[in-house]
Amino acid sequence: MSINESSAEEPRGLEKLRASLEVLRSGCANKRLHDFREAYPLVEQHLAGGLSQKALLENFNACYGYTLHPPQFRKMLEGERRLREERGESIACASCGQSLSRSPTKEVDCVEGVQ
Repeated sequence: MSINESSAEEPRGLEKLRASLEVLRSGCANKRLHDFREAYPLVEQHLAGGLSQKALLENFNACYGYTLHPPQFRKMLEGERRLREERGESIACASCGQSLSRSPTKEVDCVEGVQ
């Protein structure tokens, strides 16, 4: 193996190590839950924009390589919402900064950036 070959492989290995250590540091032993938490702001943004949970689930599974079923996805979504509400964390639209509150009385009109 030449020096060029080994240096080309290092970044991939380094990225895998970084991702693995990040999972450990965050206290999430469950990679699926860690991945969902990572994707959660984007999930909420697209739900607020009118995308169905089914479409989000299909894309989440495809992108992360999981085979979650709708009840599992809903359970993770509701659990993450509860956790963030308890912590006082809110999700805001990446385009306009408007809160993506899930309260039934508040509708989010901004769908900028949602494709």
